[in-house]
Amino acid sequence: MRTLFMIDQVPETGIALIDGDEGHHAATVLRIEVGEEILISDGRGNWGEAKVVERSKKSISCEITKTGTLKDSEIRLTCIQALPKSDRVKETLELLTEGGVDEILPWAANQSIAKWNDKLDGQRKWQSQVRESSKQARRFRIPEVTKIATSNEMKERCTQFDLILIFHESAKATITKVLADISDGEYKKIAIVIGPEGGISASEIEIFESMGGKLVKMGVPVFRSSHAGVAALAAIQTAFKMW
Repeated sequence: MRTLFMIDQVPETGIALIDGDEGHHAATVLRIEVGEEILISDGRGNWGEAKVVERSKKSISCEITKTGTLKDSEIRLTCIQALPKSDRVKETLELLTEGGVDEILPWAANQSIAKWNDKLDGQRKWQSQVRESSKQARRFRIPEVTKIATSNEMKERCTQFDLILIFHESAKATITKVLADISDGEYKKIAIVIGPEGGISASEIEIFESMGGKLVKMGVPVFRSSHAGVAALAAIQTAFKMW
């Protein structure tokens, strides 16, 4: 299986240099050898297949053999993710990235145990983790991590979505029923709301419902906050034939 490396720009032909932290990881940690075939991407949908032609201690050079561009999906999927516990952040972001999310909106829910004191640093850390997870998942388009939002800021942040699905164990409607009632192509910007381990408060549900959000559930077993997002993404992409 070819390893994916992220670079700033994918040339259409010729030689591409992988240096910096990425080059050091390729040459020293992974010990990529001359002659190996790899994948490269700029994380914005542009990708290339390449063969390594030179290796140093801190970089590798590869010859481009094929390039292409991954088109944007017709449906954009955003996860409004309540802040997980610190030991669950990596797992949460890995699963969302592997599950096909396009955008992650960190949410400081009322009952979130975790805190995000430095908004900029937190966003940078999440984006870095998503970037690494994208490489592992062979994704040519890295999901975007937006600035954190409080519950009171959600009305403004949710105006961009055509459909908001609020996942809650007390919901009466199942996701299967809700998605079955949606016509193909009816919604292009979909948000899923995943609450914290402590649950989504009644006032927060009111906020999302005031924006047109639909309360739904995923069966009888209750998912952890870190696992619910990927299950929701899988259900949506299956229902809309994206998978």
